[in-house]
Amino acid sequence: MIFNSEPTAFQRALIEYLMGLPEKKRKRKFIVDCQRSIKGPLTADAIFESIKLTEAKSSQKTAKRVIRSALRPVVHVLKDYYSIVEALVSADPTPTAIIWAALKVVIDGADRFVSLFDTIKEELQSLTNYLQRITEYEWLYNDSNDLQDLLCKSYINILRFWHRVDKECDRSCFNALFCAISSFSTAKLRGILNNIKDNADQIEKLAGIIEAGKAKGERESAELERFKTEMERTAARKERQSATDWRTQQMADRQGKKVHCWLSSQKAYEANQSQYRAHKARRHGGTCEWLISDEKYKAWFNGSLIPSVIWLRGHPGSGKSTLCSSMIQSIERLDSTAAVAFHFYQFDQIHSTLETLRVIAGQLFEKLWNASRVISEDINKTIQGTSSSIENVQSLIKILVTNIPRAYFILDGLDEECEGSRWGEAQATLDFLLELSREFPRVRLAYSSQFRPCIDDKLRNFTAIEVQQAAEGDVTGYLEHSLNSLEIPDDDKPVVLENMKRKAEGNFLWATLMVVMIQEASSPKELKQCLEDGPSKLDEYYRRIFARFDKPHRLLASKIFSLIAYARRPLRLKELREAIGILQSSNPASLEDADLPFTRSVRKLFAPLIQIQNDSDDLEECTCRLFHSTVREFLYKNPDVLSEGTAGSNLRITPYLIFNACLLYLSQARYKQLLVRSDTRWMDSAGLSVDRHPFLFYSAKYWDKHVSDVDETKKLRIRVKRFLTSLNFQTCIQVQSLWVGGQFHIFLRNDQPSTNFYLRRIFPIWFFKPSEDDHLWRDYRAFMHEWRYLLQCGSCEHPKCHFLPYAGDIDRCFWGALGSQNFMSKFKGRYVSFMFQSEHNPSGQLYEGVSQTGDQLELIRLTARTQGKLSFIRERWTSRDNLPAVLDKTQLIETDTKTTNWSLYVECTGNGFDMRTGRAKPVSFSQDCLFLRIGCQIFQKDSEGDYVSLLKPGDVNDPHYPAYIEDFVSNRRYTILTTRRVITSDDVYVGGFQDKKIETFGTDLLKMEARLTAAAAFINSYNDIVKNADADADDESSAWSSKSSASDEAYESWSERATEESISQFEDDMITQWTGRALDFKRGPSESSDEAISTGSDASARDDTASSVPEIPPSAVIGYGRYRGDSSDGPVWAGLTDEDLDSGSDGDVPDIYTYYRHKKMAEATHPHNSIVVFDTSSLIPIKVFHFKRVLPFMIYDSPPAIHPFKPFLVWPLSDSDVFFADFMAKSYFIRKLRPSTSHTRHIFMKCHFSPCGRYLHIASLEGQRRPMEGRHGKAKNEKSPLCLALLLMTYRLSDSKTTRAPPVLIYRTRLELSSVSSLSVSRLPFTLTWTSDELYLTCSHSTLRVYRIRLFQSHTVNHPGPTNMDKGDGALVLQKTIFLPNTASRREVHYFPPRVGSTAVQIIIGSETTTKEPLLKAADNRFFGFEDETALCATDNVIGLKGILSPPIGCYFKPTDTGGWINANNLSEMPTDLGIGKLDQRLERFNPDDDCDLEPYII
Repeated sequence: MIFNSEPTAFQRALIEYLMGLPEKKRKRKFIVDCQRSIKGPLTADAIFESIKLTEAKSSQKTAKRVIRSALRPVVHVLKDYYSIVEALVSADPTPTAIIWAALKVVIDGADRFVSLFDTIKEELQSLTNYLQRITEYEWLYNDSNDLQDLLCKSYINILRFWHRVDKECDRSCFNALFCAISSFSTAKLRGILNNIKDNADQIEKLAGIIEAGKAKGERESAELERFKTEMERTAARKERQSATDWRTQQMADRQGKKVHCWLSSQKAYEANQSQYRAHKARRHGGTCEWLISDEKYKAWFNGSLIPSVIWLRGHPGSGKSTLCSSMIQSIERLDSTAAVAFHFYQFDQIHSTLETLRVIAGQLFEKLWNASRVISEDINKTIQGTSSSIENVQSLIKILVTNIPRAYFILDGLDEECEGSRWGEAQATLDFLLELSREFPRVRLAYSSQFRPCIDDKLRNFTAIEVQQAAEGDVTGYLEHSLNSLEIPDDDKPVVLENMKRKAEGNFLWATLMVVMIQEASSPKELKQCLEDGPSKLDEYYRRIFARFDKPHRLLASKIFSLIAYARRPLRLKELREAIGILQSSNPASLEDADLPFTRSVRKLFAPLIQIQNDSDDLEECTCRLFHSTVREFLYKNPDVLSEGTAGSNLRITPYLIFNACLLYLSQARYKQLLVRSDTRWMDSAGLSVDRHPFLFYSAKYWDKHVSDVDETKKLRIRVKRFLTSLNFQTCIQVQSLWVGGQFHIFLRNDQPSTNFYLRRIFPIWFFKPSEDDHLWRDYRAFMHEWRYLLQCGSCEHPKCHFLPYAGDIDRCFWGALGSQNFMSKFKGRYVSFMFQSEHNPSGQLYEGVSQTGDQLELIRLTARTQGKLSFIRERWTSRDNLPAVLDKTQLIETDTKTTNWSLYVECTGNGFDMRTGRAKPVSFSQDCLFLRIGCQIFQKDSEGDYVSLLKPGDVNDPHYPAYIEDFVSNRRYTILTTRRVITSDDVYVGGFQDKKIETFGTDLLKMEARLTAAAAFINSYNDIVKNADADADDESSAWSSKSSASDEAYESWSERATEESISQFEDDMITQWTGRALDFKRGPSESSDEAISTGSDASARDDTASSVPEIPPSAVIGYGRYRGDSSDGPVWAGLTDEDLDSGSDGDVPDIYTYYRHKKMAEATHPHNSIVVFDTSSLIPIKVFHFKRVLPFMIYDSPPAIHPFKPFLVWPLSDSDVFFADFMAKSYFIRKLRPSTSHTRHIFMKCHFSPCGRYLHIASLEGQRRPMEGRHGKAKNEKSPLCLALLLMTYRLSDSKTTRAPPVLIYRTRLELSSVSSLSVSRLPFTLTWTSDELYLTCSHSTLRVYRIRLFQSHTVNHPGPTNMDKGDGALVLQKTIFLPNTASRREVHYFPPRVGSTAVQIIIGSETTTKEPLLKAADNRFFGFEDETALCATDNVIGLKGILSPPIGCYFKPTDTGGWINANNLSEMPTDLGIGKLDQRLERFNPDDDCDLEPYII
C-alpha cells in the first residue's frame, strides 16, 4: 500500500494493523478483497446496491426483512463516520474507502451463512450505538490529536469487527475439522465491540474535558494530563490482561487440539459432513416444515416425550435424509445451547462402531469447547487411554453429555446397515445411544430408516412418525414448483399435477424421477403419453432408463454400472476410467493411456442414475456413486437388464468385472518388479510415477474381497494361484504396505476375548477350504509371522517411527529364508538368504551347533521315541560365500532314554516332549562341532565325519560320572563335564546390606549379641555336616574333602611370582573388596574405558592356604553383596529391614543382619558346582580330576574352557568365582571377579583362550538393578529396570607356570547394553563370536545388532593388537540398519565376519524352541529378577502355523549392505581405584567366634 505524501494517523494505523497480522492472515481473502475494492470508488450508495443484491438472492421473506433492518442503520451512521475520517485524511481515499470495502466484502459473502445478519443483529445494533456516540463530537477532532488517536483506534476496531464476521462465516461454511455444524460464534465480536465501547467512552470523556478546558482555561491542562495518565494505566492494564488471556487461550487451544487428535477420524468425519451438505442442498424451499408442527416431534423436542426417542419411518425415497438435515438446522436455530450430533449412514460406505462414535464425540466436544474453552479433568483422564477402544470413546461421550445442557443425536439411514456384519456395528452404536438416553434425561434420540425386522425389534416400543404420509404436502409443493418451470399449458397443469401426485404417493424419489422423465418430453402430446404409459413402479422406471441406452454404448454402460455397483468404496472418476481401460484393452499386460475412455463418454452414461459428487476441484478426483440405494438393489436383482433385447451375454452387470479389473491391473508387466523410490516418489519399472496409476491402490486393497464375491471355479482358482505365485504379488504386498492403512496391523474383535488377535484377510474366502493349494495360505502366514512388523509401518504417520526411512523396502525381507518349499521364497530380495531345511524334512524339535567360523552347521532332530529308544536324524550343512548352504551329510543316531537320562532334560507328554524350564538343552554341540552331547551321553566325530559314542555312564564305573550334564568341552584327549544343579527361588539369597547409604567399612551390627547363640549353634552344626559329608557313600566327594581318592583328589595351590615381574599400571587397583565407594559408572561422551598394561613376564601372587573352616561371606558383615554379588561358601546372614524391627526409635535405623541357620545350606541337599575330567584317549575313559562345591549363587550359560596345549581349565563357578585347575597335577585355585558397578551380578561369564595359548579372555554379562528410591509408598511389585552391560577382560598367562600362576589383567573394557524389565536365563539374548583379535557380541533382536570389540589394546607390547579396526579404539557397530525376522528376538543370532579372501558377512539365526514349564521366578527381595519366561513355540498359537518350528536360517551381506563400522559410543568410563577385572585373592575370612567381640552401640 503506497501513499503519495506523509501518512496521516489513520494511514499509519492501517499500515500497523495490516503488518501486525501474521503472514497467513495478511493473505486472507478478506484482506485481499478489501485491497482490491479500494481501487474503485466506494460510497454509501454502492453499499445500498450490494444490500439489494443480497436481498434478491435470499428466497426467504424473513431473511430479507432482517438484512434490511439490520444493515441500514449501520450504513447511515457509517456515512457520518466516513465524513469525519475523510476530513482528517486529506485527499488520500484509502483509509475511508477501506471502511466501505470491509462492509461490502461481508455483504457480498453473506450467502455463506444464510442467517448471518439475524445471528449478529444485536451486535450490529451495539455497533450502531457506539458509532453514533463517536460521531457526536465531529467538530472537536480537528482541535485535538488525542481525540484523533482515539478515533484511529475505533477505526481499526471497526475493521477488526468486519474481519471477524467474515472469518466466522468461513468457519461456519466449511466446518473445519471437528467443527461439526457449530453455531456462529459471537464471543469475539462482543470482545471487539467492548473495545469500540471503550473508545466511545474515552472520546466522550476527553471531549467533555476539551470543551470544559476552553471555558475554564488553566484547569484543562492538569485535567488533560490526569486523563492521559489514566489512559496509559488503562492501556497497560489491558495489555497485561491481554497477555494473560493470550497465554490462557494458547493453553486451552493446546488442550483442545489434544482432544481433537485423540478423536482423529477425519475420513469418516468428512464423509459425514459431505452427506449433510448434500442433503441440505437438495431440500426444496418450504419442505420439511411440517415436522416442527408435529405433536410427537414437539413433545420430543421439549422433553415431555418419555422415553425421548423417535423413529422417522418411511419407504425408500420418502425424503428421510433430507428431513434429518432440516431437523438439524431447526434444532440449532431453536435451541442454540444444545449440541447436535448426527451421522448419515451410506449404502456404499462401511461404518464401524468406533468411527461412528468418534464422529459423534467430535461434534459434542466441539459444542462444549466453543461454549467454555475448558477441558475438564475427567476428559483429560479419559484421553490418556487409547482412542482405539470403544469403551474409552463411550466414556468420553458420557462425560461430554454431562457437561452439555441438552444433546440431540440423529442417526439417518439405519436400514443401509442391515446386512451381515454391518448390522452388528450399527447395532452396537444404536444400543449405546439407547442406554445413554435412559441414563441422561437431557439426551434426545432420533433415528430414520425404512422398516426392517432387525430395526423394528429395537425401536418398535418407541414413538414412530410415518414420513411418507406426512410428506405428501411437501411432494405436492415440489411438483407444483417443478411444473411451473415447464412449458405446459396452464389448463393442463392441474391434470398433470394430479396424475403425478397419484403416482408419487408421497415419495420424493419417485416424484423427482417423474420430473426428470417429463422434462425429456418434446411436446405436450409426448408429455401426456409419457404420463399415461409411464412406469408406475421404481423398478419399471429403472428398466426403462436402461432400455434407452443405445446398443453400441451398452457394453461400456455394463462396465460402468458393474464397477460402481460392486465397488467396496465409491470410485473416483480417474479410477473408473482406468478400470474400464484395463477391461477393454487388447493388451491388458501393458495398459496405455490410449486404452482409457474419454471422460465425456463416461459421463454421458451417468445421468440420471449415477452422480458425480463435487468433493474436489479436480473433476478426475470426484467420486462417482449411484444416486440412491434402490438403484443398487435393482441392479443386484436384474443383472441382465442391459441384455434385454440383445443376444450378447457380455452385457451382464456382475461382480466379476471389478474382480477382473483388479487382477488384470495388478498383473501388468510393469509390476513384475518392485517399485523404486526416487526422492519422494515411487516409480515403476517403466520409470513412471505411481501417481499416474490411480487404480493401483484400490486394486491392491480390495482384489481379494472381489475374488470372494465371485463363485469359485477351477479356472478361477488356477488364475488366482498364478497371480499369488508371481512376482506381481510381491509388488502388491509392497503397495499394501505403503498405501493401505492397517493392512498388516493386528486387530481385536468386540465379540471375542481380548486374548484373541486377528489379521486382515488377504486370500479369498474359498482358499481356506482344504485343497492342494491351501499351503499357499500357510506359506503366507509364515511370512506374515516373521515380517508383519516391518510391513505394518509402511503407511505409518508417526514422526518418530524408526521404520519410516525404510517404508516400502520389502526387498529387505529374507525371502529365501522362508524355505524352498514356501512359494514366496522365489521373490526378489537384496540379500542371499536360505533355510537349513531339506525338501523332505521330518518333523520334530531341532537342535543345532554352529562352527566357530560359521562355515558348517550341525542339525539334529528327534524323529522317534518308542519304548525307551531315541532316534535322531543328524544333518551337516556346509555354506560357501554368497551361496545357500548345502546338505552334504546325514546320519541316523540311535540311543535310549536310560543311557542319556533323557527324563532329566525333558518332560515326556503324549504328543512328544517339552523342555524343562531352567534345565540345559537336551542336545548340544561343542564350539567346533566335533563333539555332541545327547542328555548325559557324549559323542565325537570319527574319521568319516560321523558321530560315535565317546562317553556315557555305562562306560565309566565311577560314582562321579554326572547323571545330569549341563556343559562340556573336549580336546579329543580330555573331556570335561560340568553341572550346576537347578535351583529354586527358595535356594537363592542376596547377602549384604540393601541400605544404599552404607559405603565403607564400619557397618553397624545392631542387636547381633542377641543372636550370637543361634549363630554359634549353626556354625557347629554346619561344620559337622562338612566333616561327615565324605563318610556318606552315596554322596559325591568334594574338592576340599580329605577322604577322596588320591588318584583324582584336587587341592588348592598356586605359585608365587618374582617381585620384579609385577610391574603393572593396575597395581594401584589392588584394593580390598569392601573399600572405596560403590559407584554407578555413567557413559562418557568421548572417553574410553579401555585400560592396558605392558608387562614383562608374570606378576607375583601372595601365597595363601585353604582353611577347613567354612567362610562367612563378607557381604553378611559389611554389605558387600549390595556392592557386588558375593558368592563365598558358608551360611547366610539374613538382612532385616526397618519394618522387621520395633519402630520406637527416632531417626533412620540401618538394616540389621542376623546370623542364622538355613536348613538348605547343608552340603548334602544344596545345589553344587561339579566338574569332572576324563581322559578319553584310551578305550576305557579314565577319570583324572573332579571337583565339587556348594553353589550359593547361580550363573548361567558359562561353560568351561580348556587350554589349547596344556592340562589347564578355567570355569566360572558362580556369580563371582572363577575356578582355575591343572587337572593333571590335581591342583586348583579360585579367584573372584568383581562386577564393575554396584547392585550388580554376573549373569554369564564366557572364558576363551587365545589360539596361541598365551592369553585368557573373559566376557561377563552383568545385570544391575538399583534399589527403588525410598522404602515406603511403592507398589508391591514395582522394580527398577535391569541394566545390562558387557565387561570384557584380557589376561596374560604365565609362560613358565601357566597352570599354577594366576593370570595378570592387561586389558579391560565395559560396554553398556540395553535396559530390560526381566531376562530369560534359559535363553539369553546374546551370542559371542571370538576371533584372534576381536570379539563380536550379537543381540537377539528384530534388527541386526552387533558390537565389534577388540581384545587387546592396540599398543600392547607383546601383542600388536588388531590391525584392521576401522575407527578408533572403542566398540564399533554396523552403520546401516538390517532387519531380521521377527522371531529373531527369541532366537540365537550368530554373526561371522568375512572369512579370508571374502568380503561377505554371514549371520545364522538358530531354530525356535518350545518350553511349557511354569516360570522360574525368584522373590524380588532375594533375587535380581532374572525371570525365566515360558518359552512357548513362536508359532504355537498362530492359526495355520500351530506347532511349526522354524529351522535355522542364514544370510549373507555385502559391505554396501552393512555400511561398514562406526563408533558405538556406549563404552563406560571405569575408575582406577576399584580393582575391576582383577582376579582377587581370598579375603581374610570372618570368624563369628573370634571376630564378634562386640561393644554397645545403640541401647
